[in-house]
Amino acid sequence: MLYLDSIDDIEDAVNLDSNFEIWFDTLVSSNGTKYWEVSPNN
Repeated sequence: MLYLDSIDDIEDAVNLDSNFEIWFDTLVSSNGTKYWEVSPNN
């Protein structure tokens, strides 16, 4: 799966190293926050 903001070019897409099931489970467990945008150092 890739993450792409609506104004970015396809070359700027971020690979989430995930599939839909993992992505959805993580999204639900993170209470809907965009966990893929959060820096792991924060």
